[in-house]
Amino acid sequence: HKWYNFLIIGTTSGTIQTTIDNQIEIIKKSFMKRKKINFENLLKFKGFMPTLYRNVIFVNVLSSVCYNFDFKDNKEKFIYSSFAGLTASIITQPFDYVKTLKQSHKKEIIHNTQNIKKLNTFKILSILYKDNPKILFTGGLIRGSLSFCSMGIGFTIFSNLLNINENKLCKEKN
Repeated sequence: HKWYNFLIIGTTSGTIQTTIDNQIEIIKKSFMKRKKINFENLLKFKGFMPTLYRNVIFVNVLSSVCYNFDFKDNKEKFIYSSFAGLTASIITQPFDYVKTLKQSHKKEIIHNTQNIKKLNTFKILSILYKDNPKILFTGGLIRGSLSFCSMGIGFTIFSNLLNINENKLCKEKN
């Protein structure tokens, strides 16, 4: 029960999530674009780094709130975790935008005569931020709304299930 446990939880779970989540995103985009995907494409891990940054930061923000406070009731759990999800979503939206660029089926994404798809995550962020920072938040409203609802509901249910399990263990010991 140390204050920094959320960093361990967030970084570990964000990294594990990315190894699965990244490939699912590639498959999803292939279905959406009706593009054939082969095993070789999955081994390239397109967009892995921006997805990793997004997930690790997101889960660290969420777990810093959810695991460092004692909530008096479900309403408070829902409110705190919902706003933590929304905040994490806003903070990580630029990484999500870069992830989408990197996972695009286009071979090149030209921005001011430069193929930015080949650049690393932070270089892309820097170029787009200097030119038009608003573009990095494209899709943020929908993603934020989804995170608000899913993190609030998800954490409240998870926390209650955890309490039920802990209560069962306590009764079994007695």
